[in-house]
Amino acid sequence: MIGETLGVVHRLDDWLRERLGRPYHAALGVGLVWEIIARVRELHDAPATTAGIVRLALVMVLYLLLLVHQIGELSEHAERRRRRVLRDY
Repeated sequence: MIGETLGVVHRLDDWLRERLGRPYHAALGVGLVWEIIARVRELHDAPATTAGIVRLALVMVLYLLLLVHQIGELSEHAERRRRRVLRDY
């Protein structure tokens, strides 16, 4: 069941990447930046408990890792496009 779901999601991601390309990755990156900003604001208003701060910090680290991944994907997409353009000349 989980394997089937992962396969469907992977195919959907591939389809979106093929159809939308860089705007798809850019939209995901912008969404992650907005979420990171929201979490930073939430950290300011969070209860001063260690558990609350650790939870928010871990979520922010996860979002930062996802953002790094998205920027890498966007860079890879741009490099493939550059190679394609150079090859066509």
